[in-house]
Amino acid sequence: MMNRKRASGIGLAFVLVCAALIVIYPFSARFQRGRLEVTVLDVGQGDSIFVTFPDGRTMLVDAGGLPGANYVRGMRPGLDVGEDVVSPFLWSRGLKRIDTIVMTHAHEDHLGGMPAVLRNFRVGELWVGRDEDAAGYRHVLAEAKAKGVAVIHRLRGEHFDWAGVRVSVLWPDSSDPARARNDDSVVLRLQDGQDSFLLTGDIERAVERSILADGDELAAKFLKVPHHGGRTSSTPAFLEAVHPVVAAISVGEANAYGDPNPETTERILAQGTRLFRTDRDGAVTITTDGQSMNVHSFLSCANPCSELSSSAASPAEGPAF
Repeated sequence: MMNRKRASGIGLAFVLVCAALIVIYPFSARFQRGRLEVTVLDVGQGDSIFVTFPDGRTMLVDAGGLPGANYVRGMRPGLDVGEDVVSPFLWSRGLKRIDTIVMTHAHEDHLGGMPAVLRNFRVGELWVGRDEDAAGYRHVLAEAKAKGVAVIHRLRGEHFDWAGVRVSVLWPDSSDPARARNDDSVVLRLQDGQDSFLLTGDIERAVERSILADGDELAAKFLKVPHHGGRTSSTPAFLEAVHPVVAAISVGEANAYGDPNPETTERILAQGTRLFRTDRDGAVTITTDGQSMNVHSFLSCANPCSELSSSAASPAEGPAF
């Protein structure tokens, strides 16, 4: 009979071989060609959103993290959301390269996982908004520089066409240096045919008012709710302008901040919006071909797949499932 020590050694060797295969074997990336996908990952009290475009281009908006966490010799002690949550998800999709990473702003619950992702994947570009005075921000930029990743400032008014998807930058309006604030968040709007997505980072009332005053197109069938559904965001005027059919709040279970705020969720639901929360529903995935949108959550027993016909349900009409 094989002794326990030898069996343990064989088991460890098997795990190492599997890990090596994941790293070096050229698995095909798994996504639906011809469709835009937006997945709000379940990273606890933080944000991370994975986007694939119809031509296979990929974008990661934030990479989660632990609020208040520190680095020791360039590494995160304990749980590293980038290493332990975001990277495994990306590997599970067969990915070894990310075309674009977007760092919305310099708070740890959004950027803490980025160093690990930069180490684990080939990254084409790192998009930032304002240059922010924060150790975590400088650490991510140093990691990007070490990996030869181009760092690009994206500001309000820029537009890109990626495989028929219009990517619009709605905020910030300047890259001027500032202390790290929620209101510095990069805000993106994605338009694919009749379907649109608004990714808001952690913006609060002041920026919501500024974006409204600028007159940019805000209506979106899907809204990533700003600032984890906190009380300082999602004002009535902003929600009225966006009027989402589906919304998702990225939030940690029983978090210390009391997010999401009950009044905020009530305002969203009052619009007839179908609301998902990562603390209850797990990751939320929305895909579209520009005509119809499919929505499902990881905990599908709680929220089964639904299809929204763009011709039958506009943001003004509310959801039709």
